[in-house]
Amino acid sequence: MIIAIDIDGTLLPEGGGDVFPNAVSRVNALVDAGHVVVVWTARPWSDYLATKAWLEQSGFRFHELHMGKLCANLYIDDRAISRLEDLPCV
Repeated sequence: MIIAIDIDGTLLPEGGGDVFPNAVSRVNALVDAGHVVVVWTARPWSDYLATKAWLEQSGFRFHELHMGKLCANLYIDDRAISRLEDLPCV
């Protein structure tokens, strides 16, 4: 399954701050379960390198980083599922 996970409001609070508790372990568990995890954000492409570096330094494992909406089987977004803890076991 391709799972798209938003950054702002989903992995960390809107406007910045610390990563939500268990966000790293939940995302990494999806990767370990064999899903393709695509992190996506509405941030501009000019922020790509800084965003990718932040994700990696924070410990997130993912297959791709996409700036803007993409096609996926499941979207995990603060406007759909407020936190990774709300995600049913996939």
